Amino acid sequence: MLIAIVILLFSVICHEVAHGLMALKFGDDTAKRAGRLTLNPLPHIDLIGSILVPLMGILFGGIIFGWAKPVPVDFSRLNRKATLYVSLAGVAVNFLLAIAGSLVFRWLVWQSPAASVLLLSAVWINLLLGVFNLLPIPPLDGWRIWGAWLPLRWRMVIEMNTMLFLILLLVFFRYLPILFLVRILFFVLTGIRW
Repeated sequence: MLIAIVILLFSVICHEVAHGLMALKFGDDTAKRAGRLTLNPLPHIDLIGSILVPLMGILFGGIIFGWAKPVPVDFSRLNRKATLYVSLAGVAVNFLLAIAGSLVFRWLVWQSPAASVLLLSAVWINLLLGVFNLLPIPPLDGWRIWGAWLPLRWRMVIEMNTMLFLILLLVFFRYLPILFLVRILFFVLTGIRW
């Protein structure tokens, strides 16, 4: 469980730093000025998302999940294309980490069982983060990706009700096909059914 929390923390930090780096590439230096373009975990730790939620997952036997403080991005300084790239950057990093972990796993599988477990955990966690963040619900990245195509009036109404959508997400999470998609991707990458 401790290993899973370390992997989760590293993965969400990479996810957030990717947002900041992509925003910087498009001219928004907000994350850089806030000191958030670093892999040092301290500036990224969120008391609830980085500590309490994963701890509750361990204590109550649920899914170990969490998040880091969102990297500050001034989307008013970015056009639609830049917003799309910034939003996709974090998800892309999670999928790239999952692919890299699966490639190393396939290379090490017969050499080190302990390393294999670590790598499989990294693949699973990053796939879960990537698929989850593609949901078109604010404040997830999927909202900025898919919501950008909605009329402004609809976007404003949905964003004003972010808390309602988060509550609905928590209530209906187990009915969403997230874990089904993660299992398929995990099998494709590793050849193992989880």
